[in-house]
Amino acid sequence: MSRSRLLPTGIAFLLIAAFVAAGALYARATLPFESPDETWHMAIVRYIRRYRALPPMVVSARIETASDLARFYGYHEPPLYYAPPLYYSLAALLAAPLSPMEDLPELIVPSPCWERGWGLVPGTSPENKNFFAHRFGEEASSSTVRVLYVLRGLSLLLGVATLLALWRAARLLWPERPWLCVGALAIAALTPQFIATSSGVTNDSLTNLLFALSFAAGIAARRSGS
Repeated sequence: MSRSRLLPTGIAFLLIAAFVAAGALYARATLPFESPDETWHMAIVRYIRRYRALPPMVVSARIETASDLARFYGYHEPPLYYAPPLYYSLAALLAAPLSPMEDLPELIVPSPCWERGWGLVPGTSPENKNFFAHRFGEEASSSTVRVLYVLRGLSLLLGVATLLALWRAARLLWPERPWLCVGALAIAALTPQFIATSSGVTNDSLTNLLFALSFAAGIAARRSGS
């Protein structure tokens, strides 16, 4: 491989390393369950882990008051959230030998600010900074929280795989323009929202990977004429 091609490839891997470092910082700095919809994703993983079955679809009650909203953000079994099961099945398999997550319902305690109608909208109230009430035991003794961090690590690995698939797609699209490929990778790897999504427990990480793989496979098929 010539130096003109080796240098862009090296920078691409440095970008992926920077993504991993930033994602790890996000995952450690974000309090448990505060990543978007993380409680609902964890609830589905727990349900599949516990019952070895997919949760039924449940229609939630209408939210009309602040108290309704507080109850909505609490733990529900079966979960109120439903999504395609592939990610959750994989996550449940990964969580199975680590913890039964029995204490998840006790850990998911909505912030008391919701009861008073104080949401997370900036400027409406200085008191509410988090969706949930947090306690020392989350970090110190809960195996469920340790599972959460393992699943955040899974999301980060899926994010790395997504970037590799994007790099492959870019090289197929622009084989003679490696720096354009580096630029495409940099946009994805350094986008704060993508880093944040890839550092939480969410099925979006697997969805992103499947789309990136499909995109790369489509380009490869088109170039091969099949």
